[in-house]
Amino acid sequence: MSLSWSSFKYLLLFALICVSGNALLISSPLYIKSFNIILASVCFVLSCFNKIIFIQYLKYIFPYILLFATQALIIFDFRVSSIIFILLKMFSGIVIYNYLKDEFAYKYINIIYIISLISLVLFSYNCLYGLIPGGIQTKDSTTSFFIYSQIYNLDYTFIYRNSGMFWEPGAFAGFLNFALLFSFTLPHERTAKIRNKIIVIILALLTTVSTTGYIVFFIISLYYLYQNRWLGKYLKYLLLILITFLVSYLFFSLDFLYEKISGNSENATRIVAYINYKDLLLDHFFLGRSYITGIIGEESGNGFLSHIIYVGIFGALYYYICLWYTLIKNSHSIIFSIFFIFTYILILQGEEFLVYPFFLALPFLHFKKSKSFSQC
Repeated sequence: MSLSWSSFKYLLLFALICVSGNALLISSPLYIKSFNIILASVCFVLSCFNKIIFIQYLKYIFPYILLFATQALIIFDFRVSSIIFILLKMFSGIVIYNYLKDEFAYKYINIIYIISLISLVLFSYNCLYGLIPGGIQTKDSTTSFFIYSQIYNLDYTFIYRNSGMFWEPGAFAGFLNFALLFSFTLPHERTAKIRNKIIVIILALLTTVSTTGYIVFFIISLYYLYQNRWLGKYLKYLLLILITFLVSYLFFSLDFLYEKISGNSENATRIVAYINYKDLLLDHFFLGRSYITGIIGEESGNGFLSHIIYVGIFGALYYYICLWYTLIKNSHSIIFSIFFIFTYILILQGEEFLVYPFFLALPFLHFKKSKSFSQC
């Protein structure tokens, strides 16, 4: 019975990840709405056995209700349906996080490991033999097999970037970096079990060729070296030099990354999104513009900026304060809490994550501080 319940928790978390980034599901409004409603219905049944979840949910969304009510009074094209859908997605994430509790990090890493392993096998096929026949076209240059998606040029030649099962490589990199981030919260006995899985996840991350993904990985690596007490001082320096060399090599040797960072490419839109959306941001800085489809172009891809535009600085501050409170409540140090939120904000620079349930409910994560982290 315990095994089946554990498997059900894995299924719940996998479903949450899918509705938060699977290329096939998010490609169609019908697919994503249907799966979100199904998941929310399952979560509603689960919440009936735990009324505390309902109370926590209502407490959390109350400030948002006030914010959205204010937006409805001043925004002429305010859409109630969009807000209901956002609140529904928050609900799903909150219920699932409450049921997983401290099991979240370990189960999440295992799921991302499987996704990474499958992606590396199929990505290797793409590199050797080109596109895999079949699949469902989700965008003009992407086909999905649900568990894996491949991107290609207009002449149908494969683009050597690994998207995993997500809508693009940058999104995959975000979920991969989250796995590395959550690994810091595991106790020593579980950390020992996932070392090989972490290596697979890092390999998958390198194949994404994601600018933001590489930068975040570099920051996470620095924190690991800083926090690990079992590595000798000289070994830490050696690893720091190797990691710095690797990131520098990738940055200067891959034109795609160099041009994107330097702004000499059309792909630099996410970095200059703050300039492109300056007027929209300033006009709705305090209360936001609400969740209205089309007010932010798809080319923006900056989740941190988009979130502020949607809910204003007050809504964004409330979200990060709740996340900070969760970290402190789970006995994490101030240094780790700052590192976590800073790294999370960096991850958000790469993709518009904060419209999906996995991220909307993030302040309700349960991940206790690992007392043995320094031993890993």
